[in-house]
Parts: sequence; C-alpha cells; structure tokens
Amino acid sequence: MKILVVDDEEDVQKLILRHFRQEIRNKEFEFCFASDGTEALDVLKAQPDISIIITDINMPKMDGLTLLTQINELRSERQAIVVSAYDDLKNIRTAMNNGAFDFVVKPIDLQDFTITLRKTISYIKAISEVQTRNTELTLANDVLRQANELKSQLLGIAAHDLRNPLQIVLGFSSLIIEATRNCSIKTLGDVEPAMQNFRQMGETIQGAAERMIHLIKELLDNAELESGKLALKKTHRNISEIAAAVIQQSQLQASRKNQRIFLSAEEYCIAHVDWSKMLEVIDNLLSNAIKYSPSDKNIWVDVRRIAEDGLPPRIQLSIRDEGQGLTDGDKEKLFGAFQRLSARPTGDESSIGLGLHIVKQLVELHGGTVRAESLGRNHGSTFIVELPASM
Repeated sequence: MKILVVDDEEDVQKLILRHFRQEIRNKEFEFCFASDGTEALDVLKAQPDISIIITDINMPKMDGLTLLTQINELRSERQAIVVSAYDDLKNIRTAMNNGAFDFVVKPIDLQDFTITLRKTISYIKAISEVQTRNTELTLANDVLRQANELKSQLLGIAAHDLRNPLQIVLGFSSLIIEATRNCSIKTLGDVEPAMQNFRQMGETIQGAAERMIHLIKELLDNAELESGKLALKKTHRNISEIAAAVIQQSQLQASRKNQRIFLSAEEYCIAHVDWSKMLEVIDNLLSNAIKYSPSDKNIWVDVRRIAEDGLPPRIQLSIRDEGQGLTDGDKEKLFGAFQRLSARPTGDESSIGLGLHIVKQLVELHGGTVRAESLGRNHGSTFIVELPASM
C-alpha cells in the first residue's frame, strides 16, 4: 500500500520511517513525502497508485484543506487522513466535510496513528473488493444478456422457419377435410367409412398444426418483445368491443368442453391501445381460462371504467374462471418466461409457458398492470388488467 505523507516538519518523516520500519521492510507499506500541498499534487500526478494521503492542515504555499479539495478531482477512491492540533476542531470538521476519512491529533500518538492507518487500509481494501465484484457482476450480466439475446434470436429464427411448412400442412389438411365432406354417399358407396377416417385424420392433422402455429406465434412474439423492437400502433379503442370480439372467436374452443362464457361490459371503456396487441392480451387470458378449466364450467369476462377520488380513471378488464386455481408457488412465478404452473390443461391443449409472460409485457408497454387473484387450488382464478382510460 503506497502512502503519501504531507507535512512541513522534517521530524515527522523520520518518526514514521522509524516506527514502520518492519512494515516497510516487508513491503507492506511504501511511504513517500511532500512538504506542502503544491508538492503533494506533483507527487500524486507522478505516482497515481498512491492510495492514502496523510496531510497536516497548517502548511505553507498550500494548506491541507485546499489539498483535500483537489485530491478528489485526481482520483476519487483515494482516502485522506488529516493531522491537526488537538484544539483545532473547526479545521478538523471542515476537513471531514471535504472528504477526509479520519484524523489524528498532534502531538502524534503512534499507537493511535497506527490504528487509524490500518482502519483506513481495511476500508480501501473493502471498497476495492466491492468494486471488483461489481465489475465481475457487470461482466457476468453482459454475458447473460448476450446469451439471452442469442437465445431469443435463435428461437425467433427457428419459429419463423417452422411456421411456413406448418402453414402448408394446415392448408392441405383443410383441403382433405373439405374434399371428404363434399363427397356424396352415392359416390362413396362402400368406401364411406374409409372417407370418414380420412376426414378424422385430416381434422387431427389440422388441430395439431393449429396448436403448433399458436406456439410458434408465442415464440415469435416473445422474441420481438425481448429484442425491444416492438412498436405499438395505438389508437383510441373500446376495450368492451375488443373483449366481445375475442369471446366470439373463442366460442368454438369453449364449446368443445361445454363451457359457457358470460360478458358484462360497460358501453364506453375507451383506452389508447394497439388493437391487435390488446386482442392478443385478452385472447391469451381467455384461452388460459378455457384451457385450464374442466368441462361444463363457467367463465366471466367483465369490462368497466373505474374512477376513484384522487386517481386517474382506468379501464379494468377481469376474466374469472372455475378452474384449478393458483397455489402460492404459482403466484410467485406466474408471469415468468417458460414457467410451468401446478395446473394442467384439462383437454388436449398444449403450452410452452409464454402466454402470461407476453401478456404482462404487452400490458406494461401500454402503461397498465396485470395481476392474478385466487383462493388456492381448485378455487378458480381471476386475472385483472388495468389500463389508463382515455379522457
């Protein structure tokens, strides 16, 4: 540890060199000296690795207080110890306010001086260790960020490349289904059972392709969100109308499990949103309610404008189901990416654990919030989205 002693008394140099001769011999301490502040600044510029400055306050040319103000401009992590007369409390206080780490009084008590010096060294080492760890964490975070960006890029590329062949599979399966439906019984004759099998196989292929395309869409959406390149195209829209549109297109999915969807919506629930992205938010939440609820259950969708005293008005959308509910563990990781919760789809639906993660990011991009409420396992759950209302 390199230490600069600034004092205009020659005896101080001899005293320090004699007292710390063992530490100097062991290369634990290395001392250099200056007789005033001006000379000290020259030494500091020539030897930037000096970590501690021990300075007297009253010196010619440049005093210790002036020196302190200029030390911080050279290297902020240096620490200073001031030396002053016992009754010079005003200057000591000024020195501490100017950044001095500690002080010792004259006449110097060598034992107290040694304790103060070692305390300062310990502090510098602790600060250095923290800075080193912060640097290591910063580098590690950079590596993780780059790895995450690469992962998102690879997922995006893979999802994009998979989507086109799946669209072809979906198209041909639709043709198979349509062709078998158009065949008349007279034409079919004895081959009618075989044609029915073909139609069922076509419907199976179509269903599997649709599920895969939905999963790929989630991967592409997540990659776009994580890249930070998603640009919202906002207009003033009625959230009640968006919810009604989603319910209309979800009726077939719900009917397969004999589920009923009820909508309660106020007429004017206007918010400044991207129509397609808000459609995606509501679709994800409603699809989950259908997916994780057993057959013959109800789902309630509620849209209303809320205005409370002292708070800006907001639009609240809630989707409540009679499904499997949420455990405390589920709630902790609910909106994370690629998370699997305790609940499982009750039909043949599939999931990669991205839907709610995408919902949260899209809602927050709109300046809103999303949360979930549940009394626990098998008590259903309610997802609540709140958005700033248009004035």
